[in-house]
Amino acid sequence: SSHKVKNNVQRSSNGYFCSKKSKGSSRSPKSCFTDFLQQNPTEAVRTVLHQDKHDNMVLWQIPPQTMLPAHRHLRGADIWIVLQGEAELVDDAQSGRIIRAGESVIVGNHQIHGARNNGKEDCILISVISPKAGFEQV
Repeated sequence: SSHKVKNNVQRSSNGYFCSKKSKGSSRSPKSCFTDFLQQNPTEAVRTVLHQDKHDNMVLWQIPPQTMLPAHRHLRGADIWIVLQGEAELVDDAQSGRIIRAGESVIVGNHQIHGARNNGKEDCILISVISPKAGFEQV
């Protein structure tokens, strides 16, 4: 089946996504990215936050009952950090593992991975990957 993904490119004006905390303030990791989230998306949204010759940092917003489509990278690992919500990891091992806010996932070369949000709130995650890793939807 085909799953839609909306691509969005954003840049922070000062190179930082979360300003340094002032004394007495507290910001959750998710709140650092609030300005980059879409209102009521109907499909997974991929927002490129940073891109250079060494690293890409992508914010994924996966609404309830949608998914980040299964794919793999042939030349690099993909690191996910879940900031909000939860999703079922779609992988070649068919693990059915639930990934939750505060958890990270490291996916190696050639490993199939995606995420299905069966929950009631958006699953928000950060992906860090080399631009040389490539992309192959499966």
